[in-house]
Amino acid sequence: LAAAVLLPAALFCGPKAKPACSCAGRYDNVRIKEFKIAMQCWTFHKFTFDEAVERTKALGIRYLEAYPGQPLSPSMPGAVFDHKMNAEQKDWVRNRLKEAGIRLVAYGVVSFGPTEPEAREVFDFCRDMGIEVVNTEPAWEDWSVLDKLVKETGIRVSIHNHPTGSSWSRFGLPE
Repeated sequence: LAAAVLLPAALFCGPKAKPACSCAGRYDNVRIKEFKIAMQCWTFHKFTFDEAVERTKALGIRYLEAYPGQPLSPSMPGAVFDHKMNAEQKDWVRNRLKEAGIRLVAYGVVSFGPTEPEAREVFDFCRDMGIEVVNTEPAWEDWSVLDKLVKETGIRVSIHNHPTGSSWSRFGLPE
């Protein structure tokens, strides 16, 4: 869906496009000079990670968010993208992304276990893979673990709220 919206925008907003309003082009005071558009691999969840990378490249998108559980490639039966990948699988992912000219910037939606070592495993994986953001639905109320790991690693956390069946109602938030 994101690609369906972004592609027409890219076609009509190219370098020769006329400004849509009188304020277009006045970005001297804008703090964010570059805005990363990333493809969430879930968009291609009926395909392998390898195929998702190829489709993302074809759309001209240079950034990617992987999700846990997506099969890696038909050439690696049973191998899935997640924070428990072995060194060979991680190297394959790095090489595939480099070949495609795509950078892996986010990982999610991933669940953390209830202990710091389980959460640390995800953060260590992200640090190893150069991932900047973890999208999660933490299942506990002690946010100090996440806070500690964010400060320690510099990896940011984004909270994802699935609309139904989530644990958010215990925080008084609508599902």
